Amino acid sequence: MALSALFEEKITPAIAEEKLLDQGYHECDVCAEGYEGSKAWKECKKHPDHRYFTPASQFHPGLLPPPYDSDPEVAELVRQQIELTVRLRVRHTSKMRPDGYCFSNFRGRNVPHTGSGIVLATLYKFPRAVEDNEAPYLCPCQDCDDAVLPARRKLEWWSVQVQTAKHVVFDTEEAKTTTADLYLDLPGQKGSKHQLHGLSAASTHIDGDIARIAMATHDEAVGQSLSGACKHFGILTAKLLSKHRDPTRFPLYTVICSHPHGCSKQITIGQRIERIIVNEKVEGAQPDEEWTEYVYTTPTCQGSSGAPVVLLGRDKISGRQWCKLTHVHRQALPTGQGHSGMTLECLVNTDQPVNRNSLTLPL
Repeated sequence: MALSALFEEKITPAIAEEKLLDQGYHECDVCAEGYEGSKAWKECKKHPDHRYFTPASQFHPGLLPPPYDSDPEVAELVRQQIELTVRLRVRHTSKMRPDGYCFSNFRGRNVPHTGSGIVLATLYKFPRAVEDNEAPYLCPCQDCDDAVLPARRKLEWWSVQVQTAKHVVFDTEEAKTTTADLYLDLPGQKGSKHQLHGLSAASTHIDGDIARIAMATHDEAVGQSLSGACKHFGILTAKLLSKHRDPTRFPLYTVICSHPHGCSKQITIGQRIERIIVNEKVEGAQPDEEWTEYVYTTPTCQGSSGAPVVLLGRDKISGRQWCKLTHVHRQALPTGQGHSGMTLECLVNTDQPVNRNSLTLPL
């Protein structure tokens, strides 16, 4: 569905409240007109003072619990997490959301909601050689697709993969109406000069509440920056997994970077409470794999759904390492704790860092 063909409904407080209640314990945000951003932040009931939320631009190593506060590589990992975190705005609710599922009562409606996500990978797309009678492969994003003049469609673009929760972006119908705002790091910052445009839902898993969506940017500098950050994030993750093996020396924590209430990025830190193996959710899961979800005390708010959950420390369980993909925030439990979606851990030699690039997500 073209963005130009969409019209957003007038969002009254009653409609916003109705859609919020339709998501259960998930934490997307839906704001009535005039309540976006700072007003929703001020009227938050879950964390009225947001005492444990730190603006991303004010992050420093001293915020980390010991012994991580003295490790510059942990601080750098969080900085890369901040750079890769995006605010997602989904303008349409898919007709394919099943009965009883998050936002199912709003199927087919254009009542937007916001969530968070993380850039996983980028790939530069460029004009390939074509035959004389063959059209070049132009950027398929909605802005280009809507261009009246074909010459305005971009030949050179970057394909960007963003991971979030499936309840945030359910399928391609929704992905095509989704934008991702980059670099919203400063308190009070409402909009971004840099946006990614949704293309499709590349892979999703409804029980694990995980989705990977394809997006696009025409900005060369943005593509290069995200590509470098993705590589750096992966390298640091592998190094820290090898370094922080002993849970008696390195306590288990989680760091979440999100866009609560659709506002600028915030960092929250909490303890990791439980590791849950959910292999039964994945058809064809291998004996040397464990698909896991986590429970944690890290504070979250509406708008935190889909946010990256970075694990500090390593559970001493069969030498397994967390690898390949970041877990994403799924929901707030009735206990007040947070619960992630699933991702893959695989059995590796505890003396060898895992090659994260060799793993795939079989969704």
